[in-house]
Amino acid sequence: MASKRPLAITMGDPAGIGPEIIARHFMREKPSDLVVVGDLAQMQRAIRMIGADCPVEATSRPEPGPAGTMTVLPVGSVPVDLPYGEVDARAGRGRPGRRGARRRARLRSRGCNASGLRGVAPVMPERFTFRPLTPGDLPTLLRWFNAPHALPWYGGGCTLSEIEEEYLPVIAGDLNIPAYIACVDGREVGMVEHTRAGDFPTFQRAYRIDDPDTANIDVIVGEADVAHRGLGPAMIRAFLGAKVFHDPRTPSCVIDPLVDNHIAIRAYEKAGFTFDRALADDGEGNAVYLLSLTRADFLRGPAASTAPTVRPGRPGEFDAVCDVEDDATTLYTDHGLVIDVTRHPAFFDEERARWSRSFDAGQLLVTASEGSLVAFASLARLDDGAGWLQQLSVRRAHMRQGLGRALLQRAKRWSVGAGALWITTWEGVAWNAPWYAREGFVRVPEAQCPSAIRETLALERRALPRPHDRVAMVYRHTDGIER
Repeated sequence: MASKRPLAITMGDPAGIGPEIIARHFMREKPSDLVVVGDLAQMQRAIRMIGADCPVEATSRPEPGPAGTMTVLPVGSVPVDLPYGEVDARAGRGRPGRRGARRRARLRSRGCNASGLRGVAPVMPERFTFRPLTPGDLPTLLRWFNAPHALPWYGGGCTLSEIEEEYLPVIAGDLNIPAYIACVDGREVGMVEHTRAGDFPTFQRAYRIDDPDTANIDVIVGEADVAHRGLGPAMIRAFLGAKVFHDPRTPSCVIDPLVDNHIAIRAYEKAGFTFDRALADDGEGNAVYLLSLTRADFLRGPAASTAPTVRPGRPGEFDAVCDVEDDATTLYTDHGLVIDVTRHPAFFDEERARWSRSFDAGQLLVTASEGSLVAFASLARLDDGAGWLQQLSVRRAHMRQGLGRALLQRAKRWSVGAGALWITTWEGVAWNAPWYAREGFVRVPEAQCPSAIRETLALERRALPRPHDRVAMVYRHTDGIER
């Protein structure tokens, strides 16, 4: 029987996201018969960009390499300084001396068969372009800003006159805030704008930025059918390459989502940004989650991180959240704290209803391992705006791996604007009050607690074992910054 021939796929535009798409597919599927036809250095860069750790080796024959190794069949060289996300004629030259820049190299089925390769259509990367914002775009901005997925982050709704008041000076050049409509394969999908910190001294002081040439960007993916589908990180990196770091004076870029916008925070992390600090006040009364990216780190591509990934729960995952809690609860049973949900079912029903409300509001954070949820934290606001960590649970098989601490750290940053994060917990259980005390929480007498915390303690003491050991603790932010 003839052996299975290797599967060949062309790299696509090395300045686009074709290499990144192939890299993600390779790390997800681990195909044993894949040969990438393209440039070795570009595929190595793509692997680094997605934060993966995988050998990438060249081959002189159309044969896959060892298991877990990406094999590249070189077909020419690509300039090492080729900017990611920017149209560049050099990306299409293919073999040295071949004419027709910007022409994609395509494998022909006859040639593939002759060489022992199975021919496939090349991955066609999404092509990002950015054109300056014009007055004719403002009705589109009105629709985007008022779309349900964007509404909470753009003032809760705005009118066309408000948009004109804000953006007509930008378009006229009266404000140094270059704004661009982002297009994917010619379709308008969002807007990106950027500023130089030194042009806005109040902003620079509020964010405690030292270098005035530091950039700041603001991003919206406006079209609902492409929002929250992974487009944002690639669009951001394309814009950084084409506009922000295209200026050699720019040493770094900061981005400042609101602390509640966990979806945006995760998108920026995927784009290579890392947490810098959370600020209680951005100068306009907003608590923000500052992330930054240096030029050097951008050029290296997103680095592999050993830190747990924290993200908001996704539709359909709430049952898995409850499974995590059920598993974590068995540890209490092993230590003599038997939690009988049948004795006070109304309490436990309301507890999960609170988590469900946080989940629906995008304020229930999770971590996952190999596609399965293994930990979660449910966040809510008290009447005075203070943070409330309603529940923090980790599957037993994944305890002592830093997952709980990662979720708690995010909860602290999230609560910086209110100045406090409250919890209720057991005083005499090693992984409860003593652990929180090591993380900076202090016990608070019940009479000094907010009313919602007092009410929660009363309910817990009726439904849970060792009722007198249930206590309230608080973590306080003293200087308006959480690092």
